[in-house]
Amino acid sequence: MTKKVCLTSMFGLLIGMLAIPMGAQADLLGLWEFEEGSGETIADTSGNGNDGTLFNLENGLGEGGAVWIDDPERGSVVSFDGTAAGAYGLLGDGLVPVMSLDIDFTWAFWAKQGEITGDNHIILGNRMSIDAVDFSPREFIKFTPTKFEWHSNGAGDDNLDYDDIPNDVWMHHVVVKDGFLLIYYRNGAASAARTISTVLNNPQPLFIGGDNEGSEGENWIGALDNVRIYNEALSGDEVLDLFVSEGGVASGASNWELMK
Repeated sequence: MTKKVCLTSMFGLLIGMLAIPMGAQADLLGLWEFEEGSGETIADTSGNGNDGTLFNLENGLGEGGAVWIDDPERGSVVSFDGTAAGAYGLLGDGLVPVMSLDIDFTWAFWAKQGEITGDNHIILGNRMSIDAVDFSPREFIKFTPTKFEWHSNGAGDDNLDYDDIPNDVWMHHVVVKDGFLLIYYRNGAASAARTISTVLNNPQPLFIGGDNEGSEGENWIGALDNVRIYNEALSGDEVLDLFVSEGGVASGASNWELMK
């Protein structure tokens, strides 16, 4: 299925493609565009072969509970119903490397949140290991409706808080780790940041919409599109260019770059 974009968005797409530096594309670890429209396989279109898998395809928000939706704004997307037995996806085990302070990354994706009842739900990330057991000491990394959880050494002392995600609207979200700095961007503009002091000691699995625990409290309700993972820290200008290139319209508010 083809993404539905207006003429303005198409113009933004062309400008954004010209503006994104080649270096940023070269460091793209995975890109999942959800164009399949059916089935359990999520193709990684970055060329790196990190294809993902969807589980519980009958527990989404589409017709008859289907995971796949033809969204009027975004075209083909995947959805999750937020229940313990709900749909979720696995993009890769160990796709998040050991997170020392000198390792950088960028997570970028579009999300449209449904009715939400808690703040621990996994939009992107993990809560446990691929075997659904805690790491020892406990650690995980996940993007939730209320915060980006950087949980290490059994504690969440380095979580990045941001304004709660609103329901029923498509928004572009980006988290950048640049050394000891975490920055959160919403619709192309930086809106929260913090420094971290701890590291993650194990490679982490990367899930979407929930995980394989099969218990209440972690599965998210909503739809996702265009998940991107970079193994570098994108700049504020690159984040804004990416937002515009994928159909976003810049608000005109100044985008700021935080200093280390």
